[in-house]
Amino acid sequence: MAPKTSRAHLGRHGALLLATLLVACGPIERSVDGLFLNPILKSNGGTLSQDAEDQAFFDSLFIVDLHTDSLLYSRGLEGASFFGKPTGHADAGRLRQGNIAVQVLSTVSQSAPGRDRPVPGYPYEVHCNSESDFNLVTMLSWLQHTPGETNRGLDWRQVAIERQAARFHDYRASFRDVRQILTADDFEATAEAWRRDSEAPMGAILAIEGLHFYEDRKTTLERLWDMGFRMASPTHHFNNRMGTSSTGCHRPLSDDPKQTREEREQEIANAPGLYPLGRKALQEMRDMGWTLDLAHASTKTIRDALAEWNPPGERKIVPAFVSHTGLEGQCARISVDPADLRECDKADRRNMTEKEVYAVAESGGAIGIIYWDKQHGYAQDEQAEAEEVVKAIALTIAALDEALLRHTENGDLCRTGRKCIALAAPRYIALGSDWDGSVRVPFDATGLPGLITALRDLRCGPEDRLCRTRDHGDDRRFSDDDIRAIAGWNACRVLMQTLPNGRSEAEAMRFCDGLRRNAPG
Repeated sequence: MAPKTSRAHLGRHGALLLATLLVACGPIERSVDGLFLNPILKSNGGTLSQDAEDQAFFDSLFIVDLHTDSLLYSRGLEGASFFGKPTGHADAGRLRQGNIAVQVLSTVSQSAPGRDRPVPGYPYEVHCNSESDFNLVTMLSWLQHTPGETNRGLDWRQVAIERQAARFHDYRASFRDVRQILTADDFEATAEAWRRDSEAPMGAILAIEGLHFYEDRKTTLERLWDMGFRMASPTHHFNNRMGTSSTGCHRPLSDDPKQTREEREQEIANAPGLYPLGRKALQEMRDMGWTLDLAHASTKTIRDALAEWNPPGERKIVPAFVSHTGLEGQCARISVDPADLRECDKADRRNMTEKEVYAVAESGGAIGIIYWDKQHGYAQDEQAEAEEVVKAIALTIAALDEALLRHTENGDLCRTGRKCIALAAPRYIALGSDWDGSVRVPFDATGLPGLITALRDLRCGPEDRLCRTRDHGDDRRFSDDDIRAIAGWNACRVLMQTLPNGRSEAEAMRFCDGLRRNAPG
C-alpha cells in the first residue's frame, strides 16, 4: 500500500513545480519570440552590403521608422539573446546602430493569426480575423508572468497597453539613450541634437495599435495621453466597436476587373467602415492633438476616418499616417501559381489599394512601407533570401511612387506641371518596418543600409515615361533627395504638424529640409 502524501508535501512539490515553470517561461518566451514570431531571412551576402559612398550617404540620413512592436516582449528596448544571438528584430542598441533618429514604438493588446471563414455574400471562405480568436498577447502575458487581469475596472486590453508603456518608462529611467517625444518642440529638439551629435539619444513616440478598448475620453484617451501616448489607430486585425479592419470578417470589396468606376464607388459607399463610436473617438483625438494612424483599416474606414479627421469647412488640414503597409498587387508580380495567388489574396487584404494611397496623400499624410516578406510577394516561399526580399521592398516603393506619379499627372495632388511631377510623389512615402510585429523580415534594425542602397540602384524602365520626366541622371528612379524624403523627411513633416504645438506645413517643411548629418558632397 502506497504511503499517504501529506498536503504539506503536495504543497511543497506544487510550489517547486510552479517555480520551475516560471523560471522556464523566460527561455520559452525568447524562443517563441526569436524562432517563430520574429525570424530574419538568411542572407547570401549579396546586395545587403554597401560601398563607401553608399555608407556615407546612409550615415547622413535622418531616419524615422513609423512602427515597431518591441515593447510587446519582456526584453523591450533593452534586448535579449537566445543561443548567443539577439532576439527579435529591434532594441535600442540595434536601432541606434541602424541610424534611426526617431522610432515610433507601438503597443499591442490583441493579435491573432486568423483563419478561413465563410462570409455572407462571398463565394468562398475568406481568411479573416475575429475579436473572439485566440489572442497571442494573452499567451505572451502568461510567459511574462503578467496575466491580463482587469485593473480598477479597465478593459484588460488597456491594462496590457499600459504595461507596455511602463516597460518603456522603466527603460528610459535606467538608460539615457532614448528621449521621449511628446510635442513638436520635443521632436525639434531631438532632431537638432541628432544633427549635431552622433551620440545623441534616439527619439521615441508611443503609439497604440487598435483602440478596441475605447470607452470614453476620460477613461481611455486622457488616461493614455497622461502616460505619454501620442499616436493611435482605430483598428488592428479585426473589426471592433470603432470600425472595420482590412482583415476583419466582413465581405471584401470586389476584385472584378470589369467593374466600372461608378459600381466600385457604390460598393464602397455601401460597405461598413467607421462606426459612430469611432467617429466620436476621432473627434476627441483630433481635439486633444493625437496623431492618427490608419494602418489595418479597411478601405471604407480609411475614407470615413479621413473625412472625420478633416471635416468640410475645417480651416486647418491635419495629415494622417498609414504606419506600415504594402501596395496591392505586388504579390502577384512574383507569384504566378494559382495556389500562391490565393495566398496573395491574404497578403493583399493587408495592403493598400491605389485609391487608399491617393486619399492619404491628398490629406498630406504619409504611407510607411512594411518589411514583411509576405506583403511584397513572398506569400509561401520559405526559402527566399534576404537580398531578394530587399529588392522586392524597393520595387514596392517604386510601384507606390509610380501610382502617385500617375495621380499627380492627372492633377489631383498638384497642378504645377513638370516640376510637381518630379517632386510630389516621393513626399508621401515613408518607412514603417513592423519590426517585432510577428513577421518575417530580411534584416533587423541594423540592416537598413541595404534597403537604402537598393533604392539608390533602382533605374527607370525603357518605357517608364513618368519616371524619366524627373531626369535624375543615369536613369535613376529616385534622387538622393527623394530617398531622404522616404527615409525620414516625410515622417518629420507630418509629425511636426500633428504633434501638440505643431507647426504649419510650410514651417515643418523648412525645418525638415535641414536635417542631414555629415552629408557627402
